[in-house]
Amino acid sequence: MNEINDTINQFQKRIPISFTQTLDLIRMTTQGNALLAMFSSNWNISRAGIDTERNSSFVTIPIIHNNTEQNTSCSCATLQTCTVPAHVSSSNETMIIDGMVFGCYFLETVLLSSLSCFYSETCITNVRNLLGARPPTSQQLNDSLTRFNVHDTIETMAYQMFIESWTSNVSYENFYESCSPNYCVYTYRSRFDAFEMLTTFLSVFAVSDNRSFYEREYPQTNLPRRLSNSSYQNVLHQLPSLRLIVVACARNVESNIKNYRSHVEPILDLFHSSSRILICESDSNDKTIEKLYQWSRAQVYTYGNMMKSYPGRTDRLEFCRNTLLNKTHDLKADYILVTDIDMFRTTVPSFLSNFRYNIDDWSVMTASSSDPYYDIWALRTLSDSIMNYDIWHRIWDLRKPDKNYCYETLVDLIVRVHQKRIPLEYGLIEVRSAFGGAGLYKANSTYTCQYDGEGNTCEHIEFHLCIREQNHGRIFINSAFQVF
Repeated sequence: MNEINDTINQFQKRIPISFTQTLDLIRMTTQGNALLAMFSSNWNISRAGIDTERNSSFVTIPIIHNNTEQNTSCSCATLQTCTVPAHVSSSNETMIIDGMVFGCYFLETVLLSSLSCFYSETCITNVRNLLGARPPTSQQLNDSLTRFNVHDTIETMAYQMFIESWTSNVSYENFYESCSPNYCVYTYRSRFDAFEMLTTFLSVFAVSDNRSFYEREYPQTNLPRRLSNSSYQNVLHQLPSLRLIVVACARNVESNIKNYRSHVEPILDLFHSSSRILICESDSNDKTIEKLYQWSRAQVYTYGNMMKSYPGRTDRLEFCRNTLLNKTHDLKADYILVTDIDMFRTTVPSFLSNFRYNIDDWSVMTASSSDPYYDIWALRTLSDSIMNYDIWHRIWDLRKPDKNYCYETLVDLIVRVHQKRIPLEYGLIEVRSAFGGAGLYKANSTYTCQYDGEGNTCEHIEFHLCIREQNHGRIFINSAFQVF
């Protein structure tokens, strides 16, 4: 079944790329050969003169588009994407249509325009009035019915083949019935059990492939759009109106609190004055509680000795994280920054790198580091075949008495091979789950989701799968968002 899922995933990624290449080839060929548009939208034909035999000579003059809104100009002879804002006029009024442009070819006009006007009742009404349209009136589009952004161009949607979602239905029964075989023969030969086969495979494969998870991941094309500097500055200007709630679980972190404060407080200061930090403490036997109570900006919740009622570490983390998560919802947070006190040494520029990307395109940004990426337990890759299992449960299974495998070898093959530094300039990696010591969450992407550490499993996994599958959120590792 995993092979079929991988085949389907590869198909879903390959088809849009193939379509995009074909579309771009058509566009570049049309532009490169300077083909004349039917309605002279890219070239004007002008008569150069008349000879004695009444034969005329003509010259072609490229159309120049002057964008008075941005004080720029471009030529259809040299720029395929040369456009000006589209407008509609009446006898005494001219209106620029939001999102729509006029280009050198009709194809470019369509591709480089967006449907944003059609999502606005006001824009539709104004256009209809200028055109003198009569009832019935047109109804605006509903942006909740599409995964695309209101301001996405037709080109952006075309590159994704206008597909809202993929649905696959794998049925071996239907396949069997369509073939209608007279009989079916299945041969199975086995020498090793499943775990022996896995370990043998890993031992051989590791010799030739020591790539980390992000190096093995299939190319990811539908990543969040990186903002221009002006758009990025606009986002930064909005932060003081937004509420950030920072949360952390604490146990025996006395030596880390001072350093943690020095990095968290400058980030809090970027946001609305109602922003705050919430800390859940339990089971400390050093001066953690005393240090936390000296921090006036921190709201501390202490639960004493929880080991009796929650003997498992992941069970205690589940309780702590869910307690804090519910409180952030009560406080109507816009963003939630989940942190590990002993790991968090993020600078302001590193934190703000998350807002370099269109905020409509992501739900969660998780951290990387300047050292090797360590948090493989919380990791689940987008591809099924790379890292989609609990690493420690797999190692525990392989260390059963009847297996007799070396612990260090298993850790090397299953864990350490993936613990490599992600280059700072690598950008974003979409995943199903990750943490890495910090995660910035849009609060509305976390509603109805809860952490779950039952059975000594990483508590982040179920939380993140809920964000993706139930709330349709997207989760990324940001190589520039470094905790240390």
